[in-house]
Amino acid sequence: MRHILYAVLVVVGFFLIFTASNNILESRRGYASARAEYDRLRGQYLAAPVLRMPARAGETPEPSPEPPQAPASFSEPSADVSAADLSGLAEINPDFAGWIFIEGAGVDYPVVRGRDNSVYLNTTFSGESNPAGAIFMDYRNAEGFAAPVCILYGHNMRDGSMFARLDMYLDQAFMAAHTRVAVTTEHGEALDYRVFAVKLTDAWDPAYNLSLEDDTAFDGAPEDAARFLLLSTCVGERGSDTRLLVYAYLAE
Repeated sequence: MRHILYAVLVVVGFFLIFTASNNILESRRGYASARAEYDRLRGQYLAAPVLRMPARAGETPEPSPEPPQAPASFSEPSADVSAADLSGLAEINPDFAGWIFIEGAGVDYPVVRGRDNSVYLNTTFSGESNPAGAIFMDYRNAEGFAAPVCILYGHNMRDGSMFARLDMYLDQAFMAAHTRVAVTTEHGEALDYRVFAVKLTDAWDPAYNLSLEDDTAFDGAPEDAARFLLLSTCVGERGSDTRLLVYAYLAE
């Protein structure tokens, strides 16, 4: 009986090891496939990087800090963008809503807005099934980036891609050096946002109501700020309700 039990345990052990190894390989293949797709899009289409935006009168341009350490598998933002070349992205995906670029935070992606907030959780910009998904706008933002409160969602990927490195905004020094968020809309309009707040919260935070009156965090923005961009990603173990929210206002 003990020999039979031992044999069963050995078989179960090998099965668990095989399953875990297979899952790891599948994850790596998924990461590699998503990286290849978005690298290809960056190479073919250009978004307007924040460092090309001229400083306003009386404003000192932000220095270009040393890039933070990232996993070896992660591609740094391309930083060579041109709003005029983005029109072809709508031909690839009619849900194309713009391009977002954040220097030093590993964010350099096309943005989509789907029929709901689930379609792009596991679907890339080009329509491939992949756990990396895409950076997507809340489907309720019918006005796109012109909405008073626009929310973008992205996965916290283990390889440092998508919105994984937004947690660096929890460091005040990093936030001070990386306040600018560059967005180029599907119409070629260049928008200059400034990060002013970050917080750990949950999926039921009033900010997700898309109302300026529901969240005191907006109070940290300039009084004349009328349009806001919220970047949202999951934090913690899979299935956790914890969220990271990065707040930015549109600098007119």
